[in-house]
Amino acid sequence: MRALGLTSRHLAHVIYSSASSRTPKGVAMPHASLLNLVWSSPELEPKRRTLQFTTLNSDVLLQELLSCWRNGGLLVLVQEETRTDFSALLEFVWRAAIGQLFLPLVALNQFAEVWGA
Repeated sequence: MRALGLTSRHLAHVIYSSASSRTPKGVAMPHASLLNLVWSSPELEPKRRTLQFTTLNSDVLLQELLSCWRNGGLLVLVQEETRTDFSALLEFVWRAAIGQLFLPLVALNQFAEVWGA
């Protein structure tokens, strides 16, 4: 990268999202943001299993992938029907021995309600 004159401020990737505002927009992520996202994640025990919960067009996807792989972990995929049914998801997390899970606040609240019941 240095030979090309690239720095941590240069673009790493672009995602297109409308999740929070319902208005489509592009989000440009520089290398520095991506590195901060990954390296600010706690260092986990090797081989920890991470559930890939978010959709492929989510900015959180890279946090799930890279924080998992950074520690030599295993990424566990879940079917859409299970991902959207929080009772089934709780059972899946338990059965699959998931050690790391990134949930948006709305999903976390629903997951906690099911867990509490």
